[in-house]
Amino acid sequence: MFDVPQILTNGQGNPDRTSMTLIMFLNSHLKSKNYGMAGALSVYLFIISGILCFIVYRMTNDNDPDGSKKAAKKRAKEERRRLRR
Repeated sequence: MFDVPQILTNGQGNPDRTSMTLIMFLNSHLKSKNYGMAGALSVYLFIISGILCFIVYRMTNDNDPDGSKKAAKKRAKEERRRLRR
């Protein structure tokens, strides 16, 4: 969602910066050498990305339909016992 508003508005986010994305806002601060605000935006973007990655990881990395790792471990342990016999 960066390239379309960047191309259509020539990097300005006009009219009234309504189509300015977070990355375009970050780039405008970097171009104006406002490194403090750009650094703060970068940290904010990193934290939001980390939270979203964690949510996706938790949603897609479950082996059990109810989402509990404990049940998956118990099932694996029972399967190992069954294979030993």
